[in-house]
Amino acid sequence: TASAKAMAVTVGNIGLVYWNQGDYPEALKHYFEAYEIDKELGNKNGISRHLGNIGIVYYNQGDYPQALKHYFEALEIAKELGNKSHIATFLGNIGNVYYEQGDSAFAAGDIALAMADKYPEALKHYFEALEIAKELEDKRNIAIWLGNIGSLYTKTSRFKEAEQYLDSALAIDIDIGRISGQMHKYEALSHLYDTLAQLSPHSRQQAENWRLAYRHYKKYDAAKDTLFNEEKSKEIGKLETRHEMEIAAFNRRQKEERQAEAARIKKAREDKIGYTLVLVGFIAVLAMIMLLSRLALPQAVIQIATTIPFLLLFETAIVFMDPYIEAVADNAPALKLSGNFFLALCLFPLHNKAEQILKRLFRRKLRRKVEQGV
Repeated sequence: TASAKAMAVTVGNIGLVYWNQGDYPEALKHYFEAYEIDKELGNKNGISRHLGNIGIVYYNQGDYPQALKHYFEALEIAKELGNKSHIATFLGNIGNVYYEQGDSAFAAGDIALAMADKYPEALKHYFEALEIAKELEDKRNIAIWLGNIGSLYTKTSRFKEAEQYLDSALAIDIDIGRISGQMHKYEALSHLYDTLAQLSPHSRQQAENWRLAYRHYKKYDAAKDTLFNEEKSKEIGKLETRHEMEIAAFNRRQKEERQAEAARIKKAREDKIGYTLVLVGFIAVLAMIMLLSRLALPQAVIQIATTIPFLLLFETAIVFMDPYIEAVADNAPALKLSGNFFLALCLFPLHNKAEQILKRLFRRKLRRKVEQGV
């Protein structure tokens, strides 16, 4: 179960990456896959989260009916779980959908639908989200919902209330140092005063509204530049971090390569010493056998005397040929055994030949002694 939950989180995170890249079909595919995993597990927190993410993707695609459907499903589960933070988020997202539907209806000329249905529904959900955010003392979201309400009041010509809500939202964003929030509030206030200026032509109030619109637009522009510079600084920081990591990885690879080369040289030196010692031993044993050939020895001694040097020779050959056999066998025991067996077959005739020669020498020596004795 734990691994399945982890899989759902991972698949959901993959969907998030695709969403950030703007690949909405792939994002939906992974969100739905994560949703099915958590649904099978009965993990309601995961189900609610995935439904909300699916709603966001549909919202980004402009598919508002599907966005509302999934937001409302996510909201019901969040209410069942008593997760107030998620409840506020889904309420606000539902408000955003109604806001966009109102704008679409207004643009299409259906002003009655926008004013009588969509915008009021958006306000209703924004206020519900705002109340929960206040209860949780979540200043960031308080500023967001206040700002959304203020912008919506501008659209519905409730200008005094719009100004009050936007000023309150801006004050909170300034207090918490949220530059992106300040930027949006300055833009909304500039739009509010621009709208008021157009509604009061050729008056002293119009000039004041133009001045306020321009002043807030300049502040919006400055906040946007600040935010842009901050984002660029973060990108540069990320690039510098990545560069440092690449340098560290390069240095680590170089160190590992140097260590591997030193180990290879050391092993080659040890192998040479080992081969030399084995060869010296092999020659010494052959010399001893040649000396023993002058004596009349039992058959068993002859057998041992010929076997020992060829065992040494076989071991030397195995050590020398092992890298080549391993390259062909590729860790397959049967192939490696076959290679060693073939090597033994190649050396076996030499062993038999040496044994025959040594026996012949012993027989000649014995025959001479017999003849001399006679």
